Amino acid sequence: MPRDANGNYTLPAGNPVTPGDVIEDTWANPTMSDIAIALTDSLSRTGKGGMSVALKFGDGTVGGPGISWINEPTSGWYRKSLNEFWYSVGNEDILQVTKTGVALAAGKTATGFSLPPVTIQDAEPAVSKGQEWFESDTGALYVRYQNPDLTFTLIQINGATGGSFIPVTDKGVANGVATLGAGVKIPIAQLPAGTANGVASLDSGGKVPVSQLPTTGNDIGCIMYRHAANAKWLQLNGQTINKGTYASLWSYAQSFLTTDQVANPGLFKDIDANNFALPKLDGIFIRSQGTYDANRLSGALGARQDDAVGYHIHSAQMDTSTTNVGSFFRAGQNQNQSNNVNANTSVGAETRVINVGLIACICAV
Repeated sequence: MPRDANGNYTLPAGNPVTPGDVIEDTWANPTMSDIAIALTDSLSRTGKGGMSVALKFGDGTVGGPGISWINEPTSGWYRKSLNEFWYSVGNEDILQVTKTGVALAAGKTATGFSLPPVTIQDAEPAVSKGQEWFESDTGALYVRYQNPDLTFTLIQINGATGGSFIPVTDKGVANGVATLGAGVKIPIAQLPAGTANGVASLDSGGKVPVSQLPTTGNDIGCIMYRHAANAKWLQLNGQTINKGTYASLWSYAQSFLTTDQVANPGLFKDIDANNFALPKLDGIFIRSQGTYDANRLSGALGARQDDAVGYHIHSAQMDTSTTNVGSFFRAGQNQNQSNNVNANTSVGAETRVINVGLIACICAV
């Protein structure tokens, strides 16, 4: 019996035999002849003879290719889908073959291939047919056209000729070239914001952040009197500020810290991991630190020195009445006088010199 469409062989009629059957030539000869024909139609494992028609394989998989090897069954060719074939090695896709061409799997490389060097030229470039190119000097746009004789021609779409040629796909993209606005200027969106040699960015209030303000011209920590404070010159009113925002000032402040700003209003105070407080100089005169003489010396750096009245002499007019007796007395003596010596309109709750009120500020950035 011939094989069926799936290659299955079936013994001829009269088979199989049963115990007791007489073996006759009318059974044996046709059966042996049919088996011999079927064996002849089989492919020899030792390479004797070849296929008389196309040899067909199962599709297989990446780990069990349809065409593989006894000693390496996970490598070989397999059919992945319609018109898509892959060569795998060790259960990994390596090479794809389709109707459109050959491609390597992702992450795989090919060796033994050489490519022409890439050059940047100011003259007309040799590019693929149909590719758009941008000419930087005039803004002209070109399309590369292949002539019937296989030469190429640049067809200008707009603008003027001449200049350096740049692929149009490189306009306004990362690692490409900047485009120009209607005023022949680079748009703000393509300029680096908040970076060196770039442009300043604005915060939510439309202001330049403190971190982008210049620090030249004044040293961090410099104290001045101003009519108004701002983001660069902060008022010394004990306010709490952020260490990250004012990193340079925090670095300076760490040499002049106190835990008690009541006793040391001229020093900084570490608040927590993120913040610190400025000195608090509201309503306080600043005195140069040091000693002038034995009676005139400042307090410690940043420490408060309370107000005081120096030793002095008052002169009082003698009263010859029987109820009051005038005398001379020195400040600090225990006198119980009930005259109007301190009733002048220039006398108040503090001892002070003539002054003008301005805002004490520190250079913070």
